[in-house]
Amino acid sequence: MVHPRRRRQQTTATMTSFSSLLLIILHHLRLCWNYLLSFLHGGNHRGGSNTGIISLTTLFQSSSSRRRQQQLLTFDNGTQVTIGDQIAEGGFSYVFEAFPANNNHSSTKKKKYALKRINCSDQELLQSCRHEAGIHRSLPSNHPNLLELLGLKFEQDFTSASSASSSSLPEEYNVCYMLFPYLRNSLRGEITLRNILLNQDDHRQQQQHDYNNNSLQRQSFATVEVIHLFRGILDALLAMHNANISHRDVKLENVLLSLSTYGDHHHYNTARSAARSKYTPILIDYGSAGPLTTPPLTTRHSILNLMEVASTHTTFSYRPPELSDVGNLRASSSCIVDYGKVDVWSLGCVLFGLLHGVSPFEMEFVKDNNNDNDGYGYDGKRRSGGREKQQQQQEEEQQYGLVRIVECTTLKILGEVAFPPWAGSGLGGGTNSNNNNNNNNENVGDGSNGKYPLSIYKFIRYMVQHDRMSRPNIYEVAKRFGELHSELLGEEWIPYSNDDVGRGRMSLKDDGEEDEREHDDFDSLIASRD
Repeated sequence: MVHPRRRRQQTTATMTSFSSLLLIILHHLRLCWNYLLSFLHGGNHRGGSNTGIISLTTLFQSSSSRRRQQQLLTFDNGTQVTIGDQIAEGGFSYVFEAFPANNNHSSTKKKKYALKRINCSDQELLQSCRHEAGIHRSLPSNHPNLLELLGLKFEQDFTSASSASSSSLPEEYNVCYMLFPYLRNSLRGEITLRNILLNQDDHRQQQQHDYNNNSLQRQSFATVEVIHLFRGILDALLAMHNANISHRDVKLENVLLSLSTYGDHHHYNTARSAARSKYTPILIDYGSAGPLTTPPLTTRHSILNLMEVASTHTTFSYRPPELSDVGNLRASSSCIVDYGKVDVWSLGCVLFGLLHGVSPFEMEFVKDNNNDNDGYGYDGKRRSGGREKQQQQQEEEQQYGLVRIVECTTLKILGEVAFPPWAGSGLGGGTNSNNNNNNNNENVGDGSNGKYPLSIYKFIRYMVQHDRMSRPNIYEVAKRFGELHSELLGEEWIPYSNDDVGRGRMSLKDDGEEDEREHDDFDSLIASRD
């Protein structure tokens, strides 16, 4: 005999399944009607014998696109936008262009946002969206190096049959919308455009056949550009750590670039830096962010769980040993992982990436075995003519900092950050006088040819220390960077958090336009990781 409670549960499950099936049937009937209307309207415009030859895929795509473009979204803060074209796609998310609902359609330059839509198929994804939104709302909204969340909306959506049938959420929401400034430039994209990671064989061919083609040459960041980009990322982390939040996934791919007209005036006191700075870095993707420290790891299970979470929410080549090597931690009441220092390790890897385009643990410096004493040069032959000698010097300079991508392993992470071959031991210059390195001056090279001051590499090693207890925190890094900034640029660095700029949230006017600091100063947006 079936227990009455179990009978009620079975009846409820049957009714739920029947309701879901009915919704799916109604949804498909509505789609068929829309497709029929689209077919008929299309025939009226096209005419001819080929009118009826329309693929079902085209009908699906065009109908879905029209519905979204006509959709009006109202966010939690009252902001209203209309949805434009899709610009990016991930596993569970899509990014669309979005425009203020009252945009002047006759204007040639319309205000634009980036709208991220996340399909929340289960409770975990829904909570992840709420967590990320909460991180955004916990940070200063007008910080020039942090990505601001301009609007948040949760809703139930049955326009997709898959979402209607597969959602296991016990509540009414299965879609999350997040509104961001529209940014299109990224740090990784800029590195690619500059050919900083130019393949060694491509570089050899370029030098031999097409040296005068500037579009193929490596165009490394100058030292002043590296300092400018790094200090913006450092400022973003300072703001997060001030709010007791660690990012946990700092990497080159999580930095977008905006034109430097937006904020950043506080960073320099002379026109020299302003004239050389094209972009302002914006740190994005707060989905992995959390408190600065963990609770005590008193059991091996808690350590293994920490490693599992790190493998999902951090990037291996930017991950410190305490999150990469299970033997690095010992369960005890005093075993606490400082995620602030995890950010510092990753920040050091990012600075190295600004110099050479990649984390130090997934590359090797290129050095010709036939010409070890000189450090660089493909054929190992000296040219006697003045013009040939000048060409050889240009070729060798183009190879400074050239790297080869290799697999990142735990063993490689446990090794030291490599100095470039021309730096010798890194303790005072190269070992060969032909390197044009002055042993008494570590600041040789402006970075324009891939050869940077040795003090930058020492600063990287200062951050990327394997002993998590000896590794500096973000405030010690900021102090050391201030000294480096003064040494290399000859001017004082003023962290944004110490500036007198107000931290009030930017208000949106009734007409949808923002106050003085408009996000139109940004170019556009690249979708962050799901």
